[in-house]
Amino acid sequence: TPFDFFRSMENGAGDDLSWFWKSWFLESWKMDQGIRAVKPVKVEGKQTRTDITIDNLEPMPMPIILEVVTKSGKKDTLKIPVDIWMRNTSWTVRYPGTEEVVSVTIDPEKVLPDSDDTNNKWISENAPKKELPKNLPSYPGSYTNEQLNVTLTVSVKDNVVYIQLPNQPQLEFDHEVGDKFVFAEADITITFDVAKKEL
Repeated sequence: TPFDFFRSMENGAGDDLSWFWKSWFLESWKMDQGIRAVKPVKVEGKQTRTDITIDNLEPMPMPIILEVVTKSGKKDTLKIPVDIWMRNTSWTVRYPGTEEVVSVTIDPEKVLPDSDDTNNKWISENAPKKELPKNLPSYPGSYTNEQLNVTLTVSVKDNVVYIQLPNQPQLEFDHEVGDKFVFAEADITITFDVAKKEL
């Protein structure tokens, strides 16, 4: 039976994988992690760490993968085990360091099945500003692409461009120059033709 298989896998792994079986095989749960808050913690006026609060907004538990970028450009990847969600729906990650954190991203490589990645990124007001296209407000809408022979949906939230293929999660694109945007994880570059609604 499936339950015999589940038990065999758990015995081999030496871990309780009930959260995995329940999420993927016994229920039709979705996963959605989101950044609730990012706050510097100071002692006697000096920063000692940054508290990053993550919410688990759907029933499916998954590990937390965080990319933290500080003001100097240093990047750290933090991995927090799935066990934290067994008794919690919110978790605060204590990131040590005296340097200001300018951005935090959940699952930067997009390896987890997050159903809503619009709440996966936090950017500080003090983060280096990019010069975005002046016509950015006119970007949202449906675009055609002859090479893919599909219609893509483009949205903009907090000056970030998201592109979504039919029945696929939306992808966050970084601005490069002019009307050109890139999705670095998959080495995809897209140039907008807003007038023709083409990519």
